[in-house]
Amino acid sequence: MKKLIWIIIPVILSCQPKHSTPVEDINAARDSLLTVYIEILSEMPTTPTPPATLMDSSRVILEKNGLTYKQYRRAISYLNADPEHWEIFYQEAMDSLKSKLKTTSPPPVIIPRL
Repeated sequence: MKKLIWIIIPVILSCQPKHSTPVEDINAARDSLLTVYIEILSEMPTTPTPPATLMDSSRVILEKNGLTYKQYRRAISYLNADPEHWEIFYQEAMDSLKSKLKTTSPPPVIIPRL
C-alpha cells in the first residue's frame, strides 16, 4: 500500500498545470483592463448609440492601449475568481473617474452685472 502511494503522488502532481500565469502578468492585464474600462466610460456617448458602434469604439480603445484578447480574457478570469476583485476594480474605476471630473470641470460662469 505504501508503495502505491509513492506511485500515485507523483502522478497526481504531474497532472498540475505546467504553465501557470505569473502574478505580474495577471496584475498587468488587470491594470490595462482598468485603464481601458475607464477610457470607455469616459468616452461613452450620452445619446443612444447602436451597439455595433460601441463595440467598434471599445475595440479601438483596446488596441490603442495594447491589450490583446488573451490579456483581456486573463484579466476577466482573475476578476471572476473572486467577487471582491470586481468590487475593488469598480471602486478604482469610479475613483479615477471622479478624479478626472474634478480636474476637468468647466470654469465657473461669470455673469456680468447690468
